[in-house]
Amino acid sequence: MVLPVDRTASFDIDVLSDGDRDPARLQLVRKGAGRFGPVLDGGELVAAYALEGGDWLVFLHEGVPFEEGAHIHWLDARGRARGRARLGLPYNTGHLRDLSPAGPRGVAFRFFAGDRWLAEARPARGWQGLWGRLRGSPSLSLVDLQG
Repeated sequence: MVLPVDRTASFDIDVLSDGDRDPARLQLVRKGAGRFGPVLDGGELVAAYALEGGDWLVFLHEGVPFEEGAHIHWLDARGRARGRARLGLPYNTGHLRDLSPAGPRGVAFRFFAGDRWLAEARPARGWQGLWGRLRGSPSLSLVDLQG
């Protein structure tokens, strides 16, 4: 089993909106290779994990004190969006931290207080794979590990 590898240092970001007037948005830039993937929700890159099979889990936050939001994006090897999730509450602080590999396609992290979460890219397989192709993309699972 190959665990996700932190490759954050392989990327820069191009901030398209800092969140002052419009929602925070950015685009990843692979060092030496140009833009990678679509425009993503979030204003600051926290981590980019390379997954088994060439996919990526990208963790961003908005950089807004007292209303922080965490954005998790699943991109395939070519940079296409496969799934996304957001954690955040109005007037609640959050801090995206303690990221660590959790299985071949997952990353565990903390955001609110001591809560531990798991983000896992789940490609569809078998009949689910066929159904997924008919209905849309596979899922990015976000699980509260305390619950």
